[in-house]
Amino acid sequence: MLTKNMLVQDLAKTKPTRGVKSLNPNVSIREFAKFLRQNNISAAVLRHRNNKDAGVATERDLADAVAKGLDLDRILVHDIMTPIEKVRTVSPRSTVEEMMADMVEYNHRHAFMRGTNGQIEEVFSMRDINKALVKEQELIAIQGQ
Repeated sequence: MLTKNMLVQDLAKTKPTRGVKSLNPNVSIREFAKFLRQNNISAAVLRHRNNKDAGVATERDLADAVAKGLDLDRILVHDIMTPIEKVRTVSPRSTVEEMMADMVEYNHRHAFMRGTNGQIEEVFSMRDINKALVKEQELIAIQGQ
C-alpha cells in the first residue's frame, strides 16, 4: 500500500510536473500572489539569484498578509516567508506515511523534499497525496473485480 511502503522519491515520480517553482524573495507580496496563480500552485520555494534557497511561502502566508492588512505592493514576500532554517523537510528516502504523519503533526498543507544537494527539489501538497491515494484505491478496486 502507498502509505506503508512508497518512498517520497517515488511519489515525486507520479506528479505530472516535477521539481519546484521558485521565485526571488525580494518581490512584492502581490507579485508572489500572481506567481502562484500563473503557475497554478499553492506554495513556492524562494531562491536568491545565486540559486540558494531562502525559504518557502504558501497561500496561507498570503492569506495572513491580507488579513493583517499588509501593503501587498510594498511589503516583500521575504517578510512573510518561512526562512529555510525553519522549513521542515523530508528526505527522498522517507516514506509517504512518515511525510503524512509529519504534515498532520505540524498542521502543514505542504511537504518539502530536500535533495542530496541540500536544496528543496520537490513540493508536495495535500492534493498531490490525495491524488495518489485515490489512484491506489482505484487500482485496488480494479484488482478486486
